[in-house]
Amino acid sequence: MNKLKELREKNSLSIKWVAKYLDLNRDTYSNYETNPDPMKLKSILKLCKLYKVTLNDLFENQPPNNGFTEEEKKEIRNAIEIINKKI
Repeated sequence: MNKLKELREKNSLSIKWVAKYLDLNRDTYSNYETNPDPMKLKSILKLCKLYKVTLNDLFENQPPNNGFTEEEKKEIRNAIEIINKKI
């Protein structure tokens, strides 16, 4: 099962509710549950906050080729460093 779907169901949340929380339409978020590659960093960080998980927790068991651009990878690495410093 996809980690995003697993966390959403574990927290008894609907796709519609999470999509609204992320300021996305329902179909966009639903697609993220099947293919998280195109997610924006802002949405990823909000999901970590919502589910109280780390980025590693959110994406464990995901295929290693995530499709992020080099710039997005750099932003994610920087965000991980900031989050780890606050923990």
